[in-house]
This record gives sequence, C-alpha cells and structure tokens, in this order.
Amino acid sequence: MKRFKYIIYSLSILLALNACNEGIDPISSVEPGPDELAPTIDISSPKDGDQLIVASGVGVPIVMEAIDDIELESVSIVVNDQEVDKVTNFKDYRRYAPINGHMLDLEDGVYTMQVTATDKTSKDVTSELISFTVVQMGDFEPLYGESFYMSFQNHFLDHATVNSAAMEGTPTFESEGKVGVAYQGNDAANLSFPVSEVFAGSEMSATFWYNIAQQGRSGMLSASPGGSNNNRVAGFRLFREGGDDAQTIKLNVGNGSSDQWFDGGAAATVNPQTTEWIHIAITISSSEATVYIDGEVAAQGPLDEPMSFDNCEDLYIASGGPHFSGWGHGNDMSQYDELRLYQTALSQDNIKAIIADEE
Repeated sequence: MKRFKYIIYSLSILLALNACNEGIDPISSVEPGPDELAPTIDISSPKDGDQLIVASGVGVPIVMEAIDDIELESVSIVVNDQEVDKVTNFKDYRRYAPINGHMLDLEDGVYTMQVTATDKTSKDVTSELISFTVVQMGDFEPLYGESFYMSFQNHFLDHATVNSAAMEGTPTFESEGKVGVAYQGNDAANLSFPVSEVFAGSEMSATFWYNIAQQGRSGMLSASPGGSNNNRVAGFRLFREGGDDAQTIKLNVGNGSSDQWFDGGAAATVNPQTTEWIHIAITISSSEATVYIDGEVAAQGPLDEPMSFDNCEDLYIASGGPHFSGWGHGNDMSQYDELRLYQTALSQDNIKAIIADEE
C-alpha cells in the first residue's frame, strides 16, 4: 500500500511539471550579432573627492557597473597609476557589477583611480580619473583618558565617535605635521562639533600641537553661548593676539553669569617667526584654569565658580566661531595636530607624559 502511494505521488509531480512547461518555447541558441559598441562604465562610489570610511581590515568597496553590448573581455582597475586588479571571468558575460562592490585592499591615504573595460573585439573605455581618501577606523582606544581625538590624517573625524566635523569653507591638510599629516587652517575655514557630543560637566582639558601662523589675531578653540557676539558668560575661549613676531595665547572662561580672563603675558607669548611646533594644553577644573605651553605653566588662576556650558551649542576648532569673532578672533591660519579633548582636568605630569609620547 505504501509503495502504491509513492507511485501516485511521483506521477502527480511529473504531471505538475509537464503542465508548468506547457506554452514555453524550447531553449535554442541565438547568434549574438556583430559587436558594434564599446563597453560603458558607471562608478557609483567613490565619487571624485570622496572620503571613504571603512572598518580596519575589511577592504574598500568600489561600486561600479561595466556593460558591453556583446561580451566583456576584462575590467582593469588602476590605482595611483598601477594596475591593482583585473577581472576576466564574468557570471554575466555582458555585465560586471558585484553586489557588494569590487573590494580593494587599501590602507589609509589619498588615492587616484581609473577603471578600464575592454570587450572581446578590443574596444575599450576608461573612466575619468577619480581622487578619493581612505580612512580606516578601528575600535577607539583612548591613550590618556581622552573622550575625543582628531589625528587629521587626511580626514576631519573624531576617532572616538567616527563623527565628522562640520566644516565652514575648505579646510586643508599639511603633509608634514607633527605626527604625520596635520590640519592646515585658512582665513575662510574652520571645524566644529556639537558641545553635547564632546563635553560633560564643568571640567575639561584639551591638548594639541600647534604651528602658529603670522597672523594678527585668531580663535583657537571656542565654545561660546549663542546670541550676541562676544557673549562670554559661559563656555571657554582659547585665542591669540599680537603681531608677526609676538603672539600671546590667552584663555577666557564663563561660569554662567560672568567670565574670567587668564593672560600669562610674556610666559604665554610665542614668536611665530622663530618657532615651529609647540604643544598647547588647557585644563579647567571646578576651581582653577591653566594654560600650558610645552608642558610649562603659561597662565593660571583660580575660578570664582565652576565653568558652565549653558547655551553653548558648538565647539569651534581653529576659530572663535560666530560667537567670539567680534574682536578679530576669527578663523586661524595655523596648523593643528593630535587634538585630544578630555572631560576632566589633567595634571601637569599627565600633560608632560603626553608630550613625551607624541614627540
């Protein structure tokens, strides 16, 4: 009885398959015809000028589509004037468009790329030259307790959050920074991050390397309340003033209702004509504010009350920003490197250790 059931079941499947094939023409070969057209290439990513952020070790996806009217012979990828990959086997002989992109093993850096598609009759097409930057981001490991870190290695990212700075103008890079590549300021550019993503509470520190420009005045780091320009009742403002041969670095701190100035005079004065990279640090505890130059105290004093970030929306880097520019403390033309921000006040020994590690 069981055998009879299996026979009936098998016959049912065969009848169903035969019914499904009714009305379908049998497959027959068709001549492809003459190969008249050259292939086409469309590259969706990267676009010229793109910054590609990828996880470390997973490769960089090149999202593209190469199509020929008859059959592709090869797709060649040239990076920095050298062929790095060549595809000659295609699942669809007329089209190459890998779903997850064509993966390239590229390290951090700036690249140029062109793709050439060739068909079976040697007709080919080459894409326009594309320039792009690769940034590999792994798990953030703070070295000194920092909660924010910008290395400026051809990108404007905070390594801790992998968030990019908001940019005004067109900031650029200096290839010979203190540690690899550095930020190069200009008088029409600055960077900014929301204060809420960077600071918490009333204490903070900042450490960075600084190659000061010969420029009258500029902001350096500024988190000020909105409203009228030069409103200093909250946040902090690190800036510089002076002439071509003497720039004094100063700090202003607001507690929510009033502000205090920290001006070290000669101890905080630098000659841009004879000085290249210096290390700048500021620390603000609940009771004291300090400016350090190369690990030494340049300005220091007690706070009447702890600092407040009330109504301070953005932290501006290399600028006084829109809320502290009324006295000429605008965008900075100097160079910055290894910017680290902390949600606590560092000690002088902490700062000297950082300098020793980064030099």
